[in-house]
Amino acid sequence: MLERLEEIGKLFDYYSNLLNTKHKEVLELYYFQDMSLGEISEILNVTRQGVFDLLKRAENNLQLYEKNLGLIEKNKRIMADLESVRDRLINDVDGKEALISDIEKIIESM
Repeated sequence: MLERLEEIGKLFDYYSNLLNTKHKEVLELYYFQDMSLGEISEILNVTRQGVFDLLKRAENNLQLYEKNLGLIEKNKRIMADLESVRDRLINDVDGKEALISDIEKIIESM
């Protein structure tokens, strides 16, 4: 469950503004306020099954946004590239020109 919470949390951070209000609200209540489907159904005045359906649609939308836009994966690649450049600077592995070239590639990928 913790891995799922982390995954949804990261997707939510990147893509919550693309969700409609109901989807955003049900995700916040379920994952971040740790409410049960029954508790959420009372708050939103929908059935427990309706909450479940909203939750699954919201999760699917987040995953679809990442599949289509790939912002999280792109960010991971950029972070790995930056960490590599940092480590090379710390260990004084490459010359200045090689590092500048790598930094320019990272900038272009953004």
